[in-house]
Amino acid sequence: MNSTAVITLERVWGTETSPYNTASIKPFIDGIKAFSDSFDFYYSHFYGRESLREALNEFLNPCYRRIILQIAGHGSGKKIASTQFGTVFETIASVQKEKKFNGSIGLIMSSCLMGSNKELISQGIRQARLQWFFGYNCASLWMESTLIDTFLLYLLTKKGIHVQPTQDYLIKCFQDALALFDKNYLIGSDEISEKSIREGLTLMISDGDFRRKPFDASSLLFS
Repeated sequence: MNSTAVITLERVWGTETSPYNTASIKPFIDGIKAFSDSFDFYYSHFYGRESLREALNEFLNPCYRRIILQIAGHGSGKKIASTQFGTVFETIASVQKEKKFNGSIGLIMSSCLMGSNKELISQGIRQARLQWFFGYNCASLWMESTLIDTFLLYLLTKKGIHVQPTQDYLIKCFQDALALFDKNYLIGSDEISEKSIREGLTLMISDGDFRRKPFDASSLLFS
């Protein structure tokens, strides 16, 4: 068993995303895992609040010191699939308490628009005691956002990363991952206009004191 685990919970994307409803993030992470032994990988579909809870109960092992949780599915800004955004944080917090998990958790929200409500993210980070949150604040393209998420996971799970890296180190990891991409590439749109990668990403980081608001590092991603 490694000290780090990646848990990917994915809501099926539907035929509007791919023929025969076959699109999945899993093969991309399997590709990383094929040549890396630095993390354990768990995967499940989810369909709503209860299946999200069941999957977290199954995989949120207190033996891990560090977990990167990826939740993927169509997002509206208020919901991911049929699950309210706030419910995601509530469920993580509840399962953590039940499982007596005391390690660190970072959350990649691989869904359109779920990075746009920064006040709710701020509350959720404190409620679920997350080390960091990364997501998209626009309606993002599926393949492009999946490639970004994949490379982030690759760098964040490399050997040598401390189980509770500092805020500066985390920002550097995200900067290094995103350096592979053109910051001006149009990754999606909001209700008004198209958005570039630089404009469409949200990163918020806790300093470990969950009484305080997390730091919004979004503007530093391409510094």
